[in-house]
Amino acid sequence: MTKGPKRPLVGSKIKLKLSCFLLQFYHACDTSDLVYYCLVRYDILSFADFLGSISSFWVTMLVMARLPTSLRTFAQTVGVLGVAVGVEYDRHGLLVFALPAGLAAVIMFSSWVSLFFKEFYVVFILD
Repeated sequence: MTKGPKRPLVGSKIKLKLSCFLLQFYHACDTSDLVYYCLVRYDILSFADFLGSISSFWVTMLVMARLPTSLRTFAQTVGVLGVAVGVEYDRHGLLVFALPAGLAAVIMFSSWVSLFFKEFYVVFILD
């Protein structure tokens, strides 16, 4: 029997920390005309901010789901790439926010229901 990874959530933590880091620079650049600090172009910071905030929903809800590590990692990667395409297409659209959050909620709740029925079957049916 093989052991799981020593730190299974390191990738998720890095994504969330990077999101917070980019959010700070976006809002530092978004201030008044008197004093502002732009690390790179405003469009790049805007894209990074929206990508980070939307993918934070995706990553967090997939971490809360009881999925195998390889499936969770694959879903996070594909989801963040899909969010990047959606953010580039329309940053302020409702569908860019609602689709990843809704899909992640369905995945999360279905994994919880599946886990509940597995435990229910083992505890109550077999006892």
